[in-house]
Amino acid sequence: MTPPVVLPDAAYVIVGNVYFAKNGEPVANKTVTIDGGTIQTDSNGAFIKEGLTAGQHVVTVDLDGYAKVARTVYLVAVQKGQTSLANVEVVLYDANDVADSQPEQTAPGTPAQAEELKGAVTSLVPGAAVTVNTNGNIVVTEDTPVSVATGESATVNIEVFTGFNSNITPATTKALTPGEIWLASASKYLNRTYGLQVKLISYIIPGVLGKTITGFKQTSVLTTETLTFDGLTGTVIYQGTANSYVIEPVYESHDSHDAHGGSSNAGGGAGSAE
Repeated sequence: MTPPVVLPDAAYVIVGNVYFAKNGEPVANKTVTIDGGTIQTDSNGAFIKEGLTAGQHVVTVDLDGYAKVARTVYLVAVQKGQTSLANVEVVLYDANDVADSQPEQTAPGTPAQAEELKGAVTSLVPGAAVTVNTNGNIVVTEDTPVSVATGESATVNIEVFTGFNSNITPATTKALTPGEIWLASASKYLNRTYGLQVKLISYIIPGVLGKTITGFKQTSVLTTETLTFDGLTGTVIYQGTANSYVIEPVYESHDSHDAHGGSSNAGGGAGSAE
């Protein structure tokens, strides 16, 4: 008789990176506060916090000589055997260089605006399914095969998006033009550096007795938004902290090889950031 499958408890994880705005260098070995508890960034400015709960969390970086940054993160509730993961990007500005960072107007992006910028995402994740939903956000779904022994955990790399892209770019403007000023203002407002990138973090999918992990599906959502600074309006895309990454492992029975992927909110455990 096949024993019942015992799945691990739901896991809730926040990962992130901290940079200096002026040169893009990582903020290494500095304190990050999450809900009053502290952790340190590594030599690459990355941090990871496990053992959290579903719901709202506040990530704060307060470094001498720089403007304090507090970001609110929401981890969606998931079931046993699943993990809810949120990515936080923090850019530190000199305390004397934070003026004019509030837009005159903001608005959610439209599907048409998202389609215009979707190519920037597609080029970063070849092979992934990149679509636009009815809310005007960009949805990225990717299936990745895994090869491990039955019952063993799997250490995999998952993709997180950092920075932002826009329909206003440095390539189409010159220094000190309205476009360049708009980009600088957008970077301050979003607290992100210009240029959408994908970074990999090491992630552990827990093994299940009698099951083999054969792959996982990752789904992430990028926000589309319009911003107006000094009368100039542009569109940006970025990974918002309100949108958790969802990791869905695929388990196959050792006996029947039937796939057991769970719901679309499934996931595993977190390792270290790269």
